[in-house]
Amino acid sequence: MLGRYAMNDNARTTLQRDATTTDITIRINAAAAPFNLPADPVGHAPSGGVGIATITDSIVQPTKFEIIAYTGLADVGGGRYDLTGVTRGVAGSSAQNWTAGAVLYQAITADGMLHPFLSLNIADNSTTIGSDELVFPGSLADFSSAVLSANSVSATSATIATINGSSLRVGTQPTTSPVAGALASVSGTNGLAAGAILRTSTDTAGAVLALGKGRGTPVAQTIVINGDTLGRIDAYAARTSAAWSNVASITFETDGSQTTTSMPSRIVFRVAPVNGVVGAEALRINSDSSVTFAGGARFAGVVTFTANVIAGGDVGANSLTANSLDVNGPASLGGMTLSSGVRSVAISAATNDWAPVNFSATGAYRVTTSGTPSITGIASGAANRAISLFNVGTVALTLSHESAGSAAGNRFALPGSANYNVPANDSVTLWYDGTSLRWRVKR
Repeated sequence: MLGRYAMNDNARTTLQRDATTTDITIRINAAAAPFNLPADPVGHAPSGGVGIATITDSIVQPTKFEIIAYTGLADVGGGRYDLTGVTRGVAGSSAQNWTAGAVLYQAITADGMLHPFLSLNIADNSTTIGSDELVFPGSLADFSSAVLSANSVSATSATIATINGSSLRVGTQPTTSPVAGALASVSGTNGLAAGAILRTSTDTAGAVLALGKGRGTPVAQTIVINGDTLGRIDAYAARTSAAWSNVASITFETDGSQTTTSMPSRIVFRVAPVNGVVGAEALRINSDSSVTFAGGARFAGVVTFTANVIAGGDVGANSLTANSLDVNGPASLGGMTLSSGVRSVAISAATNDWAPVNFSATGAYRVTTSGTPSITGIASGAANRAISLFNVGTVALTLSHESAGSAAGNRFALPGSANYNVPANDSVTLWYDGTSLRWRVKR
Protein backbone atom coordinates (compact mmCIF):
# COMPACT_ATOMS: atom_id res chain seq x y z
CA MET A 1 0.00 0.00 0.00
CA LEU A 2 2.70 2.48 0.98
CA GLY A 3 5.51 2.05 -1.47
CA ARG A 4 6.99 5.55 -1.83
CA TYR A 5 7.93 7.40 1.32
CA ALA A 6 9.29 10.87 2.04
CA MET A 7 11.50 10.74 5.12
CA ASN A 8 13.99 13.01 6.88
CA ASP A 9 16.97 11.94 8.95
CA ASN A 10 16.59 12.56 12.71
CA ALA A 11 12.98 13.72 12.31
CA ARG A 12 11.31 14.18 15.73
CA THR A 13 8.91 16.70 17.29
CA THR A 14 5.76 16.84 19.43
CA LEU A 15 2.03 17.35 18.84
CA GLN A 16 1.01 21.00 19.37
CA ARG A 17 -2.61 20.11 20.17
CA ASP A 18 -4.78 17.11 20.89
CA ALA A 19 -5.76 14.77 18.04
CA THR A 20 -8.78 12.46 17.96
CA THR A 21 -9.00 9.20 16.02
CA THR A 22 -10.83 10.94 13.16
CA ASP A 23 -8.59 13.99 12.66
CA ILE A 24 -6.99 14.08 9.20
CA THR A 25 -4.90 17.17 9.97
CA ILE A 26 -2.40 16.90 12.82
CA ARG A 27 -0.68 20.02 14.16
CA ILE A 28 2.91 19.68 15.34
CA ASN A 29 5.52 21.96 16.87
CA ALA A 30 8.75 23.07 15.20
CA ALA A 31 11.54 20.55 15.81
CA ALA A 32 14.03 21.35 18.57
CA ALA A 33 17.74 21.02 17.72
CA PRO A 34 19.33 18.69 16.83
CA PHE A 35 16.16 17.15 15.38
CA ASN A 36 14.41 17.92 12.07
CA LEU A 37 10.81 18.23 11.00
CA PRO A 38 9.24 15.31 9.15
CA ALA A 39 9.82 15.43 5.38
CA ASP A 40 7.31 17.16 3.12
CA PRO A 41 6.20 14.60 0.46
CA VAL A 42 5.83 17.48 -2.01
CA GLY A 43 9.25 17.74 -3.63
CA HIS A 44 10.73 14.84 -1.62
CA ALA A 45 8.91 11.88 -3.14
CA PRO A 46 7.71 10.87 -6.60
CA SER A 47 4.23 11.89 -7.63
CA GLY A 48 1.74 10.13 -5.37
CA GLY A 49 4.33 9.59 -2.64
CA VAL A 50 3.54 10.09 1.02
CA GLY A 51 5.26 10.79 4.28
CA ILE A 52 5.09 8.27 7.06
CA ALA A 53 5.48 8.93 10.79
CA THR A 54 4.97 7.24 14.13
CA ILE A 55 3.17 8.81 17.13
CA THR A 56 3.83 7.49 20.66
CA ASP A 57 3.15 8.69 24.20
CA SER A 58 6.80 8.27 25.27
CA ILE A 59 10.15 7.61 23.66
CA VAL A 60 11.56 5.98 26.80
CA GLN A 61 8.61 3.84 27.99
CA PRO A 62 5.85 3.92 25.37
CA THR A 63 2.48 2.36 26.14
CA LYS A 64 0.89 2.84 22.73
CA PHE A 65 1.75 3.93 19.19
CA GLU A 66 0.15 4.74 15.87
CA ILE A 67 1.64 4.92 12.37
CA ILE A 68 0.22 7.57 10.07
CA ALA A 69 0.67 8.51 6.42
CA TYR A 70 0.38 12.09 5.21
CA THR A 71 0.47 13.93 1.88
CA GLY A 72 1.61 17.43 2.90
CA LEU A 73 3.40 19.59 5.46
CA ALA A 74 2.20 23.20 5.84
CA ASP A 75 3.77 26.04 7.87
CA VAL A 76 0.89 27.74 9.74
CA GLY A 77 3.13 30.26 11.55
CA GLY A 78 4.24 30.69 15.12
CA GLY A 79 6.47 27.65 15.03
CA ARG A 80 3.54 25.39 14.18
CA TYR A 81 3.07 23.04 11.23
CA ASP A 82 0.15 20.96 9.94
CA LEU A 83 0.48 17.44 8.57
CA THR A 84 -2.31 17.31 5.96
CA GLY A 85 -4.05 14.50 4.12
CA VAL A 86 -3.41 12.19 7.06
CA THR A 87 -4.39 8.52 6.87
CA ARG A 88 -4.70 7.12 10.37
CA GLY A 89 -3.64 3.73 11.70
CA VAL A 90 -1.67 2.42 8.75
CA ALA A 91 0.83 -0.47 8.49
CA GLY A 92 -1.04 -2.65 10.94
CA SER A 93 -1.48 0.00 13.65
CA SER A 94 -4.79 1.50 14.82
CA ALA A 95 -5.96 5.09 15.20
CA GLN A 96 -5.55 6.49 18.73
CA ASN A 97 -6.57 9.61 20.66
CA TRP A 98 -3.51 11.76 21.42
CA THR A 99 -2.88 14.69 23.72
CA ALA A 100 -0.65 17.65 23.05
CA GLY A 101 2.99 16.80 23.74
CA ALA A 102 2.83 13.29 22.29
CA VAL A 103 6.00 12.44 20.37
CA LEU A 104 5.96 12.20 16.55
CA TYR A 105 9.01 10.83 14.71
CA GLN A 106 10.00 9.23 11.40
CA ALA A 107 11.54 5.74 11.17
CA ILE A 108 11.55 2.91 8.63
CA THR A 109 8.64 0.56 9.21
CA ALA A 110 8.21 -3.10 8.30
CA ASP A 111 5.79 -2.04 5.57
CA GLY A 112 8.41 0.33 4.23
CA MET A 113 10.98 -2.46 4.15
CA LEU A 114 8.67 -4.47 1.90
CA HIS A 115 8.65 -1.68 -0.68
CA PRO A 116 11.93 0.23 -0.28
CA PHE A 117 12.72 0.75 -3.96
CA LEU A 118 9.96 -0.24 -6.35
CA SER A 119 6.41 0.99 -6.40
CA LEU A 120 3.63 -0.04 -8.79
CA ASN A 121 0.58 2.26 -8.79
CA ILE A 122 -1.93 0.66 -11.15
CA ALA A 123 -5.17 2.06 -9.85
CA ASP A 124 -7.42 1.14 -12.77
CA ASN A 125 -6.66 -2.62 -12.71
CA SER A 126 -5.52 -2.40 -16.32
CA THR A 127 -2.82 -4.61 -17.83
CA THR A 128 -0.93 -1.59 -19.21
CA ILE A 129 1.72 0.22 -17.15
CA GLY A 130 1.32 3.86 -18.03
CA SER A 131 2.53 7.27 -16.91
CA ASP A 132 4.03 7.39 -13.40
CA GLU A 133 3.03 3.78 -12.67
CA LEU A 134 6.52 2.27 -12.49
CA VAL A 135 8.69 4.30 -10.13
CA PHE A 136 12.07 3.81 -8.48
CA PRO A 137 12.17 6.55 -5.82
CA GLY A 138 15.13 8.61 -4.69
CA SER A 139 18.43 8.51 -6.52
CA LEU A 140 17.73 5.18 -8.24
CA ALA A 141 15.35 6.27 -10.99
CA ASP A 142 12.03 7.90 -11.60
CA PHE A 143 10.13 6.82 -14.70
CA SER A 144 7.68 9.70 -14.73
CA SER A 145 6.39 9.02 -18.25
CA ALA A 146 4.96 6.00 -20.02
CA VAL A 147 8.14 3.95 -20.18
CA LEU A 148 6.42 0.71 -21.15
CA SER A 149 4.10 1.37 -24.06
CA ALA A 150 2.40 -0.70 -26.70
CA ASN A 151 5.26 0.03 -29.08
CA SER A 152 8.00 -1.10 -26.71
CA VAL A 153 6.56 -4.36 -25.34
CA SER A 154 5.55 -7.06 -27.78
CA ALA A 155 2.42 -9.13 -27.35
CA THR A 156 4.50 -12.30 -27.03
CA SER A 157 6.31 -11.06 -23.92
CA ALA A 158 4.09 -12.75 -21.40
CA THR A 159 6.12 -11.52 -18.44
CA ILE A 160 7.54 -8.00 -18.51
CA ALA A 161 9.44 -8.32 -15.24
CA THR A 162 9.09 -10.96 -12.56
CA ILE A 163 11.12 -11.07 -9.37
CA ASN A 164 11.28 -14.62 -8.08
CA GLY A 165 13.59 -15.12 -5.14
CA SER A 166 16.94 -13.82 -6.34
CA SER A 167 16.00 -14.11 -10.02
CA LEU A 168 15.05 -11.29 -12.35
CA ARG A 169 13.35 -12.38 -15.54
CA VAL A 170 12.59 -10.20 -18.53
CA GLY A 171 10.40 -11.80 -21.19
CA THR A 172 9.02 -15.33 -21.31
CA GLN A 173 10.50 -17.53 -18.61
CA PRO A 174 12.65 -20.41 -19.99
CA THR A 175 11.66 -23.90 -18.89
CA THR A 176 15.05 -24.50 -17.27
CA SER A 177 17.95 -22.34 -16.11
CA PRO A 178 21.59 -23.43 -15.67
CA VAL A 179 22.10 -21.54 -12.40
CA ALA A 180 19.99 -20.28 -9.52
CA GLY A 181 19.36 -16.56 -9.25
CA ALA A 182 19.46 -16.08 -13.01
CA LEU A 183 18.76 -13.14 -15.25
CA ALA A 184 16.73 -14.61 -18.07
CA SER A 185 15.64 -12.92 -21.27
CA VAL A 186 12.97 -13.39 -23.92
CA SER A 187 12.92 -16.81 -25.60
CA GLY A 188 12.01 -17.87 -29.12
CA THR A 189 13.77 -18.55 -32.42
CA ASN A 190 14.51 -14.88 -33.04
CA GLY A 191 14.60 -13.81 -29.40
CA LEU A 192 17.56 -11.68 -28.34
CA ALA A 193 19.12 -12.47 -24.97
CA ALA A 194 21.72 -9.76 -24.60
CA GLY A 195 23.11 -7.33 -22.09
CA ALA A 196 25.30 -4.28 -22.50
CA ILE A 197 27.13 -1.88 -20.21
CA LEU A 198 27.78 1.34 -22.10
CA ARG A 199 29.53 4.57 -21.21
CA THR A 200 29.36 7.77 -23.23
CA SER A 201 31.69 10.52 -22.02
CA THR A 202 34.43 12.89 -23.11
CA ASP A 203 37.06 11.29 -20.86
CA THR A 204 39.09 8.11 -21.43
CA ALA A 205 37.14 5.95 -18.98
CA GLY A 206 35.01 3.07 -20.22
CA ALA A 207 32.23 0.87 -18.89
CA VAL A 208 33.12 -1.40 -15.97
CA LEU A 209 31.90 -4.86 -14.96
CA ALA A 210 32.93 -5.29 -11.34
CA LEU A 211 33.19 -8.66 -9.55
CA GLY A 212 34.37 -8.87 -5.97
CA LYS A 213 34.98 -11.19 -3.02
CA GLY A 214 35.44 -10.55 0.69
CA ARG A 215 35.64 -12.90 3.65
CA GLY A 216 33.69 -10.85 6.17
CA THR A 217 30.16 -9.49 6.23
CA PRO A 218 28.66 -6.78 4.03
CA VAL A 219 29.43 -4.20 6.71
CA ALA A 220 32.75 -5.60 7.95
CA GLN A 221 34.88 -7.09 5.19
CA THR A 222 38.03 -9.12 5.93
CA ILE A 223 40.92 -9.91 3.62
CA VAL A 224 40.78 -12.79 1.14
CA ILE A 225 43.27 -15.68 1.22
CA ASN A 226 45.30 -17.61 -1.35
CA GLY A 227 43.12 -19.58 -3.76
CA ASP A 228 39.94 -17.54 -3.27
CA THR A 229 37.77 -17.02 -6.34
CA LEU A 230 37.23 -13.27 -6.77
CA GLY A 231 34.75 -13.60 -9.61
CA ARG A 232 33.78 -15.83 -12.54
CA ILE A 233 32.13 -15.43 -15.91
CA ASP A 234 30.47 -18.66 -17.07
CA ALA A 235 29.14 -19.73 -20.46
CA TYR A 236 26.49 -22.46 -20.60
CA ALA A 237 25.25 -24.60 -23.48
CA ALA A 238 21.94 -26.43 -23.50
CA ARG A 239 22.76 -30.16 -23.68
CA THR A 240 19.28 -31.65 -23.47
CA SER A 241 15.75 -30.35 -22.96
CA ALA A 242 16.43 -30.19 -19.21
CA ALA A 243 20.21 -29.95 -18.84
CA TRP A 244 22.84 -27.26 -19.32
CA SER A 245 26.64 -27.59 -19.38
CA ASN A 246 29.17 -25.06 -18.14
CA VAL A 247 31.39 -25.32 -21.23
CA ALA A 248 33.59 -22.26 -20.76
CA SER A 249 34.54 -19.78 -18.08
CA ILE A 250 36.93 -17.02 -17.08
CA THR A 251 37.85 -17.16 -13.39
CA PHE A 252 39.66 -14.50 -11.36
CA GLU A 253 41.55 -15.90 -8.36
CA THR A 254 44.06 -14.88 -5.71
CA ASP A 255 47.52 -16.31 -6.42
CA GLY A 256 49.63 -16.33 -3.28
CA SER A 257 49.67 -14.92 0.22
CA GLN A 258 47.42 -11.86 0.59
CA THR A 259 48.31 -8.79 2.64
CA THR A 260 47.15 -5.18 2.67
CA THR A 261 50.14 -4.24 0.50
CA SER A 262 50.46 -7.32 -1.73
CA MET A 263 47.51 -9.04 -3.39
CA PRO A 264 48.78 -11.26 -6.26
CA SER A 265 46.12 -12.64 -8.59
CA ARG A 266 45.69 -14.88 -11.63
CA ILE A 267 43.19 -15.42 -14.43
CA VAL A 268 42.18 -18.93 -15.50
CA PHE A 269 40.47 -19.67 -18.82
CA ARG A 270 38.52 -22.94 -19.20
CA VAL A 271 36.99 -24.49 -22.33
CA ALA A 272 35.29 -27.81 -23.03
CA PRO A 273 37.43 -30.12 -25.22
CA VAL A 274 36.21 -32.32 -28.05
CA ASN A 275 34.12 -35.17 -26.55
CA GLY A 276 33.77 -33.16 -23.34
CA VAL A 277 30.82 -31.25 -21.84
CA VAL A 278 32.53 -29.38 -18.99
CA GLY A 279 35.12 -26.62 -19.29
CA ALA A 280 38.69 -27.62 -18.39
CA GLU A 281 41.64 -25.32 -17.82
CA ALA A 282 43.25 -24.25 -21.09
CA LEU A 283 45.28 -21.18 -20.18
CA ARG A 284 46.42 -19.47 -17.00
CA ILE A 285 47.94 -16.01 -16.57
CA ASN A 286 49.88 -16.09 -13.31
CA SER A 287 50.70 -13.27 -10.90
CA ASP A 288 54.31 -13.14 -12.17
CA SER A 289 52.93 -12.45 -15.69
CA SER A 290 53.96 -15.91 -16.90
CA VAL A 291 51.46 -17.79 -19.05
CA THR A 292 50.71 -21.50 -18.68
CA PHE A 293 49.21 -23.36 -21.66
CA ALA A 294 47.49 -26.59 -20.65
CA GLY A 295 47.51 -28.07 -24.14
CA GLY A 296 50.51 -26.43 -25.82
CA ALA A 297 50.64 -23.17 -27.74
CA ARG A 298 49.89 -22.98 -31.44
CA PHE A 299 50.46 -19.90 -33.57
CA ALA A 300 48.84 -19.53 -36.99
CA GLY A 301 50.89 -16.60 -38.29
CA VAL A 302 54.17 -14.80 -37.72
CA VAL A 303 55.12 -14.78 -34.03
CA THR A 304 57.34 -12.00 -32.71
CA PHE A 305 59.04 -12.26 -29.31
CA THR A 306 60.81 -9.18 -27.97
CA ALA A 307 62.82 -10.79 -25.17
CA ASN A 308 63.03 -14.01 -23.13
CA VAL A 309 59.41 -14.96 -23.53
CA ILE A 310 59.84 -18.70 -24.11
CA ALA A 311 61.64 -19.98 -21.05
CA GLY A 312 61.60 -23.28 -19.19
CA GLY A 313 59.61 -26.38 -20.10
CA ASP A 314 59.37 -28.02 -23.50
CA VAL A 315 57.99 -26.65 -26.76
CA GLY A 316 56.73 -29.55 -28.85
CA ALA A 317 57.46 -29.98 -32.55
CA ASN A 318 53.93 -29.02 -33.51
CA SER A 319 53.58 -26.18 -31.04
CA LEU A 320 54.98 -23.44 -33.28
CA THR A 321 53.24 -23.75 -36.63
CA ALA A 322 54.05 -20.32 -38.04
CA ASN A 323 56.05 -20.06 -41.24
CA SER A 324 58.54 -17.83 -39.49
CA LEU A 325 59.60 -17.15 -35.91
CA ASP A 326 61.05 -13.69 -35.46
CA VAL A 327 63.00 -13.32 -32.22
CA ASN A 328 64.04 -9.71 -31.70
CA GLY A 329 66.64 -10.19 -28.97
CA PRO A 330 67.69 -13.21 -26.89
CA ALA A 331 65.09 -15.90 -26.17
CA SER A 332 65.27 -19.08 -24.10
CA LEU A 333 63.99 -22.17 -25.90
CA GLY A 334 64.41 -25.74 -24.67
CA GLY A 335 67.00 -24.66 -22.09
CA MET A 336 69.09 -22.74 -24.63
CA THR A 337 69.37 -18.99 -24.98
CA LEU A 338 69.12 -18.09 -28.66
CA SER A 339 69.95 -14.85 -30.43
CA SER A 340 68.38 -13.85 -33.71
CA GLY A 341 71.23 -12.25 -35.68
CA VAL A 342 73.16 -13.94 -38.53
CA ARG A 343 76.74 -12.93 -39.41
CA SER A 344 79.34 -14.00 -41.95
CA VAL A 345 82.95 -14.62 -40.88
CA ALA A 346 86.09 -16.11 -42.46
CA ILE A 347 88.47 -18.53 -40.70
CA SER A 348 91.63 -19.83 -42.37
CA ALA A 349 93.95 -20.75 -39.46
CA ALA A 350 93.96 -21.76 -35.77
CA THR A 351 91.88 -19.23 -33.78
CA ASN A 352 92.17 -18.93 -29.99
CA ASP A 353 89.49 -17.37 -27.76
CA TRP A 354 87.38 -16.59 -30.82
CA ALA A 355 85.46 -13.36 -30.19
CA PRO A 356 83.43 -12.39 -33.26
CA VAL A 357 81.88 -8.94 -33.49
CA ASN A 358 78.48 -8.41 -31.78
CA PHE A 359 78.55 -11.94 -30.38
CA SER A 360 75.70 -11.40 -27.82
CA ALA A 361 73.19 -10.47 -30.56
CA THR A 362 74.18 -13.16 -33.09
CA GLY A 363 72.77 -16.67 -33.11
CA ALA A 364 74.18 -18.08 -36.34
CA TYR A 365 77.46 -17.70 -38.25
CA ARG A 366 78.16 -18.39 -41.91
CA VAL A 367 81.79 -19.48 -41.74
CA THR A 368 83.83 -19.28 -44.93
CA THR A 369 86.74 -21.71 -44.45
CA SER A 370 90.05 -21.98 -46.21
CA GLY A 371 93.58 -23.16 -45.40
CA THR A 372 93.63 -25.11 -42.09
CA PRO A 373 90.86 -23.48 -40.06
CA SER A 374 90.31 -24.39 -36.42
CA ILE A 375 88.81 -22.87 -33.27
CA THR A 376 90.25 -23.70 -29.82
CA GLY A 377 87.65 -21.78 -27.80
CA ILE A 378 84.92 -19.13 -27.93
CA ALA A 379 84.99 -16.09 -25.62
CA SER A 380 81.99 -14.58 -23.78
CA GLY A 381 80.22 -17.86 -23.05
CA ALA A 382 77.13 -17.55 -20.82
CA ALA A 383 75.05 -20.29 -19.21
CA ASN A 384 72.64 -21.89 -21.70
CA ARG A 385 73.86 -19.73 -24.59
CA ALA A 386 73.61 -21.50 -27.95
CA ILE A 387 75.07 -20.65 -31.37
CA SER A 388 75.18 -22.40 -34.72
CA LEU A 389 78.11 -22.52 -37.12
CA PHE A 390 77.41 -23.15 -40.82
CA ASN A 391 80.48 -24.12 -42.86
CA VAL A 392 79.97 -22.47 -46.26
CA GLY A 393 83.65 -22.84 -47.21
CA THR A 394 85.58 -25.54 -49.05
CA VAL A 395 87.47 -27.28 -46.20
CA ALA A 396 86.46 -28.77 -42.85
CA LEU A 397 86.38 -26.56 -39.74
CA THR A 398 88.04 -28.19 -36.72
CA LEU A 399 86.89 -27.58 -33.14
CA SER A 400 89.75 -28.46 -30.75
CA HIS A 401 88.93 -30.47 -27.61
CA GLU A 402 90.19 -28.91 -24.32
CA SER A 403 92.88 -26.94 -26.13
CA ALA A 404 95.31 -24.94 -23.97
CA GLY A 405 95.33 -22.34 -26.73
CA SER A 406 92.20 -20.76 -25.22
CA ALA A 407 91.31 -19.74 -21.67
CA ALA A 408 89.76 -22.54 -19.60
CA GLY A 409 86.27 -21.01 -19.58
CA ASN A 410 86.28 -20.65 -23.39
CA ARG A 411 87.24 -24.23 -24.27
CA PHE A 412 85.28 -27.09 -25.89
CA ALA A 413 84.33 -30.40 -24.22
CA LEU A 414 83.70 -32.49 -27.34
CA PRO A 415 82.21 -35.96 -28.00
CA GLY A 416 84.69 -38.77 -27.43
CA SER A 417 87.08 -36.23 -25.86
CA ALA A 418 88.45 -35.65 -29.35
CA ASN A 419 88.54 -32.86 -31.91
CA TYR A 420 85.29 -32.35 -33.81
CA ASN A 421 85.23 -31.65 -37.56
CA VAL A 422 82.49 -29.70 -39.31
CA PRO A 423 82.71 -30.67 -43.00
CA ALA A 424 82.10 -28.18 -45.81
CA ASN A 425 78.38 -27.54 -46.31
CA ASP A 426 77.61 -28.91 -42.85
CA SER A 427 76.78 -27.26 -39.53
CA VAL A 428 77.04 -27.66 -35.76
CA THR A 429 75.12 -26.18 -32.81
CA LEU A 430 77.11 -25.41 -29.66
CA TRP A 431 75.67 -24.97 -26.16
CA TYR A 432 77.52 -23.38 -23.23
CA ASP A 433 77.40 -25.46 -20.06
CA GLY A 434 77.30 -22.98 -17.17
CA THR A 435 78.22 -25.70 -14.66
CA SER A 436 81.40 -27.03 -16.27
CA LEU A 437 82.13 -23.75 -18.09
CA ARG A 438 82.59 -25.50 -21.43
CA TRP A 439 81.07 -25.33 -24.90
CA ARG A 440 79.40 -28.61 -25.88
CA VAL A 441 78.03 -29.99 -29.15
CA LYS A 442 74.24 -30.27 -29.17
CA ARG A 443 73.10 -33.28 -31.11
